[in-house]
Amino acid sequence: MALTSGRLALIAGVALLVAVLAGSAARWGPALARGGVPSEHVRFEAEYLGTALDQAPAPEFRLIDQHGRERALVGFRGKAVAFAFLDPRCTDACPLTALHFRQAAEQLGEGSASVAFVAVNVNKNAASVEDVAEATRKWGNAGMANWHFLTGTEAELRPIWNAFHVVAEGGAKADKPQEQRHTAGVFLLDGAGRKRWYVSVPLHGGEWTGRSLGEVLARRLQELVHEG
Repeated sequence: MALTSGRLALIAGVALLVAVLAGSAARWGPALARGGVPSEHVRFEAEYLGTALDQAPAPEFRLIDQHGRERALVGFRGKAVAFAFLDPRCTDACPLTALHFRQAAEQLGEGSASVAFVAVNVNKNAASVEDVAEATRKWGNAGMANWHFLTGTEAELRPIWNAFHVVAEGGAKADKPQEQRHTAGVFLLDGAGRKRWYVSVPLHGGEWTGRSLGEVLARRLQELVHEG
């Protein structure tokens, strides 16, 4: 069943709450497993390839990328899009998401030319072009021609957070006051700009038995590319 915007908002809110309470999304699956969840849960992990969305058109917007160039979502028409919300000051989940974007691109090979890897800033206190450019370099994505870390003013960013039901102001992390807690996960858009998949897996290893984020992204993006 496709996931509606309302259901996605609920899942996103619960995911953020779980991450805050547990300290790491990686502990969620193992904690359930140790709590006596049947073996079907393990099979779910191994088979997880994202949650189907309702194919509603993604909302249009214009922001500035890490090079200071204006980018519109409509400018990625004809390409599959991996779309995430990241904090340029983040030192844990966001750099790992950027890494999995690179790994997905590597797995796609020549097919990655038909994919755009897009991130929208969630930290209103680190929203300059320099902030997203520095994060791009620090995270190792400067060499990706199809990587776009987008930013803007709070007034420009907030409607996008809201449109995707992303919690982008969960408060500062207790041990990292410069970083924002926010909803994790990656949206996948097709060449027509429709929301097709939502993918969220633990990024820190632990006892997770399923595919990595990069593997799931590569699989779904390849399908979207082949759709044309």
